[in-house]
Amino acid sequence: MNMNANPVHARVPLEIWNYILDPLQHDRATLEGCTLTCHAWLFPARTYLFRTARLTKQSVAEFRSIIRSAPTIGSCIRVLHLDADADPQFALLEHLPYVTELTLSGWLLKHTANDSLEACLRRLDTLEFCNCDIMVPDLPRILSACDELSSLSLRDVYWPLSVKLDGGRCPHRQIPSNLPSVKPLRVRSLSVSDCGRLVYQYLAAGTILTAFPRLTLTLPAPRPSQALLDHCRASLTDLKLILVHTAKDEEFEPCDLNALTELQSLTIEHKQQKVVSIWLLSTLESIHSPRFRDLKIIVQLETSSGARYRGWPSIFNRLKDVASLSGMVNLTLELRYPSKDRPSWLQGYVDSITDDHTPGLGVTLDIVTLTDPEIASLLP
Repeated sequence: MNMNANPVHARVPLEIWNYILDPLQHDRATLEGCTLTCHAWLFPARTYLFRTARLTKQSVAEFRSIIRSAPTIGSCIRVLHLDADADPQFALLEHLPYVTELTLSGWLLKHTANDSLEACLRRLDTLEFCNCDIMVPDLPRILSACDELSSLSLRDVYWPLSVKLDGGRCPHRQIPSNLPSVKPLRVRSLSVSDCGRLVYQYLAAGTILTAFPRLTLTLPAPRPSQALLDHCRASLTDLKLILVHTAKDEEFEPCDLNALTELQSLTIEHKQQKVVSIWLLSTLESIHSPRFRDLKIIVQLETSSGARYRGWPSIFNRLKDVASLSGMVNLTLELRYPSKDRPSWLQGYVDSITDDHTPGLGVTLDIVTLTDPEIASLLP
């Protein structure tokens, strides 16, 4: 390639660069080699090398130095994980004009939304809050600053809070009446996990989120989570419920899905098969959507062949009733085993479901087995 030629990326369609470089996005050594091939390869390869940035209090000083010496790197960043305490004034966001995915963590009572943050929010496609303590006006202001989001996630968010005289946090008992006015936000996918009660209540009120077709909830959750389900009854098509193990299984109250008239798919995830089955039966009884087609159950199997849980026939029978409304229900069982190698007893376990408990008319069954992803990520 001629070193003196006009930049190739000015003449080659973007799709060609994606075809060449996209398979290499996790191969840093090769991408670094691409930047040294010629000047024309430099910027396209950089967009993959510097696509993601994680900024903490420990790394932010070095990042500032890099941006000062090579400002074009800031234009390559698309995904940003930002500890709010690393850049309390959000000044660095002005040097990252093309960020479309932002994970904001560690928001403290001393932080406040400002113009720099709002300018970034308007460009986002994906926004995630993680481990945040947010003052009264800031959550409405942040959400209202977004134009439209493909994905909004709130995890461990506590709001609204006010400052006590001793500098601690003081939670409100109810949503304040003096919240700032907001414009509704369109969201295609919403995920809420382990948040304060009033977060669910605020989202369910409908002043900030009008409708969303996909929802992920982690249970157990405060009672307003049911109000959130009822709020999206006319728009929700895909629902995922993640059951987190607690000392008291009775905390898993069945969800009432009766109002979800457009519901098409439901995914249930839990590490205890028995709890899923018992809880699911009650939840399935509330499904009356004529559009419902897909149920996926994700469970983690025991480490040994142990006892076979015999609750599947009851689930199959209930699905027959659901199928009588929608015409057909596809059931997928994703069985995750906590080991690197496939257990010797697993095939017999699968056969016991397919042979002894054949689904009835209108219900199809597909069984998938795999190593638990959390374990697989730790394997060499």
